[in-house]
Order: sequence, then C-alpha cells, then structure tokens
Amino acid sequence: MAAAGDMGLTPAMRQYWDVKNKYPDCVVLFRMGDFYETFYDDAKTVSQDLNIVLTSRGKDEKKAPLAGIPYHAIDNYLKKLVDKGHKVVIVEQLEDPKLAKGIVKRGVVRIVTPGTVIEPHMVDERANNYIVGVYSSGSSAGLCACDVSTGEMRTTEVGFEGAEAEFEKFRPAEVLLPKDGKGYGWVYMLARERGFKVTELEHYKFDEENGRHVLRKIAGVESFSSYGLEERQLAKRALSGVLAYLDYTLLGHMAVPQLGRIAYYSTSGSMSIDCSTMRNLEIMHSLADGSERGTLQEIINNAATPMGSRAIRKWVSAPLLSLEGINGRLDNVSAVVGRPIEVSRLRDALKSVGDIERIATRTAYGTVAPRELLMLRQSLELVEEIKGLLKNGGVLEGFYGKFAGMELSLIHISEPTRPY
Repeated sequence: MAAAGDMGLTPAMRQYWDVKNKYPDCVVLFRMGDFYETFYDDAKTVSQDLNIVLTSRGKDEKKAPLAGIPYHAIDNYLKKLVDKGHKVVIVEQLEDPKLAKGIVKRGVVRIVTPGTVIEPHMVDERANNYIVGVYSSGSSAGLCACDVSTGEMRTTEVGFEGAEAEFEKFRPAEVLLPKDGKGYGWVYMLARERGFKVTELEHYKFDEENGRHVLRKIAGVESFSSYGLEERQLAKRALSGVLAYLDYTLLGHMAVPQLGRIAYYSTSGSMSIDCSTMRNLEIMHSLADGSERGTLQEIINNAATPMGSRAIRKWVSAPLLSLEGINGRLDNVSAVVGRPIEVSRLRDALKSVGDIERIATRTAYGTVAPRELLMLRQSLELVEEIKGLLKNGGVLEGFYGKFAGMELSLIHISEPTRPY
C-alpha cells in the first residue's frame, strides 16, 4: 500500500493520505467531484459491504483499488457502513473546484461512528442511541452513557452484575474501553452476545486530568464537582473517556449547552432487571426478531411524540422502587383517565410537536435542515398552548404543577428517576 510521503503521488492523493494516516481505523470517504471515492483497503471494504463494483486507477505498481459513492446518495450508504460497525471519515471539498487555484482544498467535516450518529435517518426516533464508556477496577465499574443525538449524558458506578443489567437497559451502539486494559473480558463477552461495537482508546483518555482538560476546552468548566462527581472516581474516569472520544469524533465542536445535562444516577432508585428476565419476559425486545413487536414496551407506549416514546422506554426498563414516586405516577394517570376531552385536545397539540431534543442538538452541531428549523419553531410556539391545556383542565392542574419548571416533561424528557 502507498504512503503519504511516496514520490509520484498526485496532489489529491497526498490530501487523501494525510487524512488516512490521521484516521487509520476509519473508512475515508473522499469527495472528488460528484463522488465520494474510497481507495485501497477502504475500497475493498466498501465494495464488499455496500455491493459496489470495485474498479481501479493508475497502472502497474501504482494501480489502486477504487470504489465510488454518488454524493447525492451518501445518506443511504453512510447508514449501511455504520450499521456494519464501521467508523467513517467524510472529507469534503471546501471550495468551488471552478474557482480553485491549483488543487481543490479539502478537509474533514464529520467523523461518524455507531455511537455518535445524529442524522435523523440513521437513528430510531422512538429509542435512544447510546455510546457507553466503561472504566473497571476490582469488582466494580464506572459507566457513562451518552446519547449524542439528544445531549443526554449519565454516569453511575455498579458491580459487574449490575453493569450487565445496565448494558441490557442501554443497548449501546458503541462501547469505549481502555486499550490493553485488563479486567474487561466481561464487556467483550457481552459485545459478542449483543453485537455492539467495541472501540479501544488510549488509556490516558480515561484519566481524570484528561477529562478536566476536555471540560475546560469545550465548556469552560474546571472540575467534575459541578456535576456531583467529586467522590465518584470510576464514574469520572468513564466520563473522561466519553468526553475525549466525543471531542475527537466531533472535531472539537461539541455543543457546550448539552453538557449542562451531565448527571450521576444511582441504580438503587429503580428495580434492577437482569438480562435473562428482560429478554425472557420480552419487556423491550421480542425473542423472535429483536423488534418491539408484541413486547410490553409496544403495548403500553401510546406516546404522541418521539420524546415521549424514549421516556417510556426508560421508565419501563427501570421501574421505580420509591413508593412516593410510584404513587405520583398513579395519581397523574388518575388525573387524566376521567378527562377524555382535555386529553384529546392535549394529544392533538402534541402530535404537531417535533423531536425538539434531536432538532436542537443538530442545530447546535450545525447539521440541521431548514425544514427542521421550521418544525422547531412550530413546536416551541405550541408550548404555551400545551401549558394552557394542562393548567386550565381542572383536574389536570396538578399535572401542570409537576411539569412547571421541569422543561415541560411531556415534550422534553426529565430525569428518569423523577415521577412524571
């Protein structure tokens, strides 16, 4: 295989190798005119996984395998690559080729991995897409679960048995581990069983000092104490690994407002359902095909918005143990059962609400589509109407009291351990 420093490379291929050498474990999609081209081993991978004809360029010893993707079809092909577990680097032309003097300027604009996708067509709107960082010590582990598409980030510390239950709850698309770390065999076993992607990071990425460095860089925060993690050593290190990876994949442009939602949660506040029970009772996924069809989740999920569906998934996978919390939910159900007219009006309003969380995230990352911005405006305009329906519904007024100050939980997820 050629190298970036080889003599005789064209200027464009030097650009390609500059990127490939920097991201050797990624498939590089290199924009050239109307196509995203792939070369060498990447071309063979793309040809095999996407069923694209493998061609070549050059002659003799300079002959290079080549496979191209039409730029207008990138969304579909990108999803297929990520679904196969690949990390993908997208290199765009940064200037109009017709106006360029010499070689067209190109640069990396996106690094897409199974756990960091934010594109609407690549994530299930009814479910979260988690990336989970793990740092293990002794018989305990720190976990940090992050859904980049919604900005949610949660950390905890559990024993290995509890960690397995958390993995079943999160169903991560990608898991981050320290490279060459010992004591992570149980994670690799789960990866083989559940089919999630494991990504190894340099061990220092999980160091607390590195985590503080990333926090200062992207949020101007000096310590983890702002997030209640000062005494949570394992959780801090898991969080540090996730932050370092997001800084890498998002090219240092992580949305600062999203970090305000980092939270530590205790598994003692909810029932721990072991993996076998979760699977055999088909609570979240069918034994037949892994879908929601026929599961408890499908039966009780009658949410009007994607955000509501994701909230219900969290509640179902982690039933409350607090009597106060359980009674709070039951009281809220009682409040609406006898008010069909008000509830019908509320549902009609909610049906016009878009996925505020994910649209806001794409807005922060600069990848939002114009129609999504219109949907965001429409959704925010409906907030006052929804609050009015809650407040003026008589019995529903108690409902409104619980939502006030909680970002209107019906259309925006609150902390999972709070009663709705």
